Parts: sequence; structure tokens; C-alpha cells
Amino acid sequence: MTLDGRPLPECNLVFVPTGMDGQTVSGRSDDQGHFELAGVVPAEYAVLANLLPENHAGDVGLQAEGTRKRRAGSLPGIYGLVASTPLRVQVPATEPLRLEIRGGDN
Repeated sequence: MTLDGRPLPECNLVFVPTGMDGQTVSGRSDDQGHFELAGVVPAEYAVLANLLPENHAGDVGLQAEGTRKRRAGSLPGIYGLVASTPLRVQVPATEPLRLEIRGGDN
């Protein structure tokens, strides 16, 4: 998982089947942007991506107004909706999946 060619750590990924086959599966990228998903049924998937809030694993980092701290920057909104995400993959893949997010996308 990369953003403008650089590894994208701690990114939440949701694979949503585009047809009748498959089931929704989620995971997150590690510090180098790598991810693994288990139990993915062969099908075509739309991939949704969003950044995890800071301190997601321990202290949720609540601010005065009661919201989680947001990481600097955010992903373009098109990556958060099934109808608009350009990330589409076929599982099983013949090679490791390489998902690229472009910061200039709307």
C-alpha cells in the first residue's frame, strides 16, 4: 500500500466484493505499507482505504471535544466509497497486490 509512491503505514483496508461472490474482509497495513488478509474468497473486490487515527493501538488520544486525533493529512474521499474507489482487485491474484493511492485524486 503506497501513497504517491511511498509506503503508507497504518492504513485501514476493506475489501468489498463487487458481485455476488466473496465476502467483505478488512485489515491494515504495517509500518512498511504491507498487508495480509486471510480468508479472502476468490472474487473481484473494490478496496476502500482510510487512515487510522493516532494512538489507535493504545490511548485513543481523545481531544477536548471528544474526538480522536487525526493523523496529518488524509486520503482523498474517493478511496472511502465503493462507488468511487479506483482500487479494484481480482482475488486470487497471480502476483502480490500493489495498491497505489494518489494524493491528488478527489
